[in-house]
Amino acid sequence: MKELAILMLNLFIHLGLIIAPSYFVFYFFHKKSFLKDKGFLMVFLFVILIFLFFYIEKLFLTYFNIYPVIIYF
Repeated sequence: MKELAILMLNLFIHLGLIIAPSYFVFYFFHKKSFLKDKGFLMVFLFVILIFLFFYIEKLFLTYFNIYPVIIYF
């Protein structure tokens, strides 16, 4: 049960680190008038940003040996 709790905590932390910056970038572009009426473009941009931040986190974990959110048990 302890391992499950630690895995769930890691999941929530990773989702927060990936989705929160993506949402803020999405909100910034959504406020721009030239992108206001293009819903599909906004969803596509949001998905691309999620993968981009996931890739940045993967770079930190592999190349820089920085483990900011992983909890080992």
